[in-house]
Amino acid sequence: MLWLSPACDRSGDPESAPDDLKFLRALPASADRTRISGEVIVSGDPRRPLPGVTITLAKIGSPPATVVTDAKGVFEAYDLPKGTYTASVNIPSGFRQDFGFVAGPRTFSNTYPLTVNLGDSHATAVFHLLTSANSK
Repeated sequence: MLWLSPACDRSGDPESAPDDLKFLRALPASADRTRISGEVIVSGDPRRPLPGVTITLAKIGSPPATVVTDAKGVFEAYDLPKGTYTASVNIPSGFRQDFGFVAGPRTFSNTYPLTVNLGDSHATAVFHLLTSANSK
């Protein structure tokens, strides 16, 4: 019998995990805070991040929080109250939604906004966009 373990998609090249690296570089100050983070990338080309994209995190009964992706397409929002959030992406001109996922365990969706459950410390949402040239 042969046992295979599928590769973890976040354990290859360290530069392929900018969301995690940003958090780790901010330790220890970030360790005891709640955080919703993630990425906005071009589908089919995870090395092509989308900087300057606005993400809105909304929770019923709370004012929405907005964050903007950095040069690596990563966003972070700290110190949000625990609960369920909708994560919406302001899709840049020339792009359209493809799919997204929420980590832990992964929940995939072909529509936005994504539903993110922020528990004790951290939640992740990743948005995949297609260029309009790839639209069919």
